[in-house]
Amino acid sequence: MIKHILYYLPAKILPGAINFLGLMIYARIFTQSEYGRFSYVIALFALMQSILFPWIRMSTNRYYQRYMKTGKGKEFQNFALFIFALSSIILTLLVVIYLSTVDVEQDLIHLFILALFVVILQSLFEQLMSFARAKLDSRTFAYSSIIRAILRLSTTLLLVVFLEIKEEALFIGLIVAQLIPITIYIRKHFEFDIKLFRFNLKYFKNMLSYGGPLTVTFLLGFIINTSDRILIKYFLDEKSVGLYSLPYEFTDYTIRNIFTVFSLAFFPVIVKELEQDNVSRMNYRIKQYGEIMLSFTLPCIIFILIFSPFIVTLFLGENYESPETNMIIQIISLSVFVAGLKAYYFDYSFQLGESTKSQVIPVVLAATVNIILNILLIPYKGVIGAVFATLTAYLIGLLTSILVGRRIFYITLFSKNTFSILLANIIFLTGIIKLSRLSINWYNFIVIAVISFLFYVVLIYSFNIAQIRHIIKKKLDNLGVRK
Repeated sequence: MIKHILYYLPAKILPGAINFLGLMIYARIFTQSEYGRFSYVIALFALMQSILFPWIRMSTNRYYQRYMKTGKGKEFQNFALFIFALSSIILTLLVVIYLSTVDVEQDLIHLFILALFVVILQSLFEQLMSFARAKLDSRTFAYSSIIRAILRLSTTLLLVVFLEIKEEALFIGLIVAQLIPITIYIRKHFEFDIKLFRFNLKYFKNMLSYGGPLTVTFLLGFIINTSDRILIKYFLDEKSVGLYSLPYEFTDYTIRNIFTVFSLAFFPVIVKELEQDNVSRMNYRIKQYGEIMLSFTLPCIIFILIFSPFIVTLFLGENYESPETNMIIQIISLSVFVAGLKAYYFDYSFQLGESTKSQVIPVVLAATVNIILNILLIPYKGVIGAVFATLTAYLIGLLTSILVGRRIFYITLFSKNTFSILLANIIFLTGIIKLSRLSINWYNFIVIAVISFLFYVVLIYSFNIAQIRHIIKKKLDNLGVRK
């Protein structure tokens, strides 16, 4: 387990750092209107993407181990890629029909075409990485993710600096970033067989029964995640979309990556132990996963809440310096934390229990609340109204997921160690809050970050969170350091 975490950690931290750098640069080289157009088009395509592709990826994660155990792993992989190809064709036809029948703004048509390539390649990359995860090949996942992040930023900057391309550079950067690691993975790791690249009714029924409801879930998740941008453009303007989108994405990417690191490492192992009927070991892994997830996400939320003025000024720049941006970051950090608990922990009740139909219930409620509140609040509260709508929707989704999911496959986040984790974070909060009074500059921010990190490390060790003290002592004993 530690080996997988050590691969998934840099697979998220390094791309995360690169993407942070990218967002800092984008905030300075793109106007809010330019970034707003990019976000608007991507949001529209996210709707179609959420319908056509994620269910294939999620089914792969859930069933690969089962088919591999019976010697049909290669056949299942080729079938999954076949279904992906069909979905890509359907998406292309839908876009062609849309552009032919709907009066799209002239300056957005070429962005729609670029977005089509972005979505197909991005979905293919994620599908191939789901194969790597299902095979517990964390090394390949890490290398591919890091290469993608480097290519995206470097390509975008080259296009902007040398060719003076504007928002189109954001799309082209994404296309290049997906294309190269996809090519490398297919050549080195994917066992393609044209004889197996065909429809299989048995596999399709299994994937559809499991992944079909997830399609509805992802579609409704799209409504929560991206409909706010569409409604902001409708009620306000493109500049407001940019004002809302970039700090939202900055915060969302930071926190969601932390959830993702541990989900990537733990979920395939939990599924493997479930398929091997090792129930006691599986329950231990779930408990361990929940404690580690809380231990790492809570201090990050606290840090963002307290030092959001530093983040706005230093990372996003003067184009985004405003009380609105500061509030967006603070509220979205809470929203993403709530959403992360739901998506990366409590929703596993439905997936492990193979009752993904029930997973639709909390998302339906959350999406309905989100749309209603966005329509009511955006015209009067602007982008801040959209932020509060998102937080409320995620809270309702989380509570419903817990209540419904526990009847299918019981998962709890509370254990005897939860209190220690919460207490450690309360002490962490009271210990660093005075540092927020320091003047805002890079030197103070680095000092604050180092002090906060070291302080929390001491707290983790003192409270023996995630058995860290026992693990360290055991490692020292094995190395012969302690006598």
